[in-house]
Amino acid sequence: MILDVWYDSYKITDYCIVRSIYPSTPTKGEGVKVDINITIKNDIRYNLDMLNRILYTNEPKPLVISDTEDRYLLCELDGGIELTSRFLGADATISFKSDDQYWYSNSGEKVADFDGLGIIEVNNEGSAPAVPSFDVSFPSDSGFLSIIAPNGYIALGDKEQKTTIELPMQQLAMNEEMHESDMSDWTRLASDSHSGGL
Repeated sequence: MILDVWYDSYKITDYCIVRSIYPSTPTKGEGVKVDINITIKNDIRYNLDMLNRILYTNEPKPLVISDTEDRYLLCELDGGIELTSRFLGADATISFKSDDQYWYSNSGEKVADFDGLGIIEVNNEGSAPAVPSFDVSFPSDSGFLSIIAPNGYIALGDKEQKTTIELPMQQLAMNEEMHESDMSDWTRLASDSHSGGL
């Protein structure tokens, strides 16, 4: 199977043939590494110059491999490119390193619609933990929204969607009118501020 490889949206297999690719599964706390064994195409000097222009970057760029075009790895070139020959059939290994432990999806945001029961089910199909973000638009009035996950839930509104909600009876600490005669034995304050202690 002939593989194509893109780095920073440039197709690097225009300048080389991929013989094999060895992505790694990182140990905890380490990033992903990818080794690509290549053979430089006919014009060695020109094709090597083009690879140098593409691969040497100041920051991580997306790496995409044709057999998994639905994902990319943000990575940088790890080391240089050492050729086995200056002439035809020059082989080399291009190594990429990433601080990330996972590849990212190329599919972008997912949009889901409610089913007939007003339910949306969303599954994380990747291998990385993901924090979901919700932007919910209702085409009509809705009195209840619940988001449920394996480790918790959020519920807003009234599940029974009543048009009116019963409130508890009002409780009053004091329910009597005050008159000046009722306050005749009270101590009048000399100012509107005071300090005291317990």
